[in-house]
Amino acid sequence: MPWLYYQNTPDKILNDTTKVKFKVSFNVNDTINTNKLDYYLAKYDMEGNYYGMEALTTQLQLCSKTLEDSKYFKQFGTTIFNDCYYDLSNLISRNNTMYFYELFLMDPSNQNTLLDVPILINNTPNSKSASGFNNDTDPTSWILVRRFYLFDNLGGLEGINSYADGVTNSTILRFPYSIDFWGTLQSMQGTQKDPLIYIPYVQIQYRSRTNSFIAQEPQALVAFHSNYKVDITYFTSVVQWMFFAANIIALIWWIVRMHIWNKTNPKELFVDQNVKLLII
Repeated sequence: MPWLYYQNTPDKILNDTTKVKFKVSFNVNDTINTNKLDYYLAKYDMEGNYYGMEALTTQLQLCSKTLEDSKYFKQFGTTIFNDCYYDLSNLISRNNTMYFYELFLMDPSNQNTLLDVPILINNTPNSKSASGFNNDTDPTSWILVRRFYLFDNLGGLEGINSYADGVTNSTILRFPYSIDFWGTLQSMQGTQKDPLIYIPYVQIQYRSRTNSFIAQEPQALVAFHSNYKVDITYFTSVVQWMFFAANIIALIWWIVRMHIWNKTNPKELFVDQNVKLLII
């Protein structure tokens, strides 16, 4: 059974420059580099039974499920904002089966290679964070996991052996208020011409509603986003070195100018002039 938590620190996981080996492109017609990121889901039930691997299309989107929704968010560099009000009463019943998932990115150069995609769940308790949860702005304190669920309609079952006895309705429903895919383009360094990416990650924010509240107000805002950003660490480092070098050059230039000025205006000349002025 695959692991649930990552042992390495988030900076080693998210900033690994060697994990994703294929090159990407912003051009949908590029025949050399890839523009489409293909994801796959491993599926498990509550008992840990494995249901196989399936291509990711719109399984994580509670909002509209059109062909465009399943296609555009996987195109590299395409930002998608898919928000809507969803009827949570559709998820309350146990008849709507709860599954756990693991997400993988396929290497287009070797379709037998699947790269595990880290999951950041904001609601996870985290003692390293100032807020006590896994939503710190500093990524080094994050806890990254492998498995996640789309919704939880079993965690709120009440009573002894309620799950084994087949109790159908949970008192609480947990649902994804927001799901964000994050892709990061590596800095272009040296002679590097083709863009590389870090392993993408998914950020999930869950919310909870009681069964009684849903009966009165079943609609809830949910969101699915895909986001892309650029790592500016190398650029910042270059700017800092350029600033440092510019200051060094300015200092050297100032020293040279002072040296030239002292040579053209010797100290003896000032003494003679002062003496003459005193005599006058």
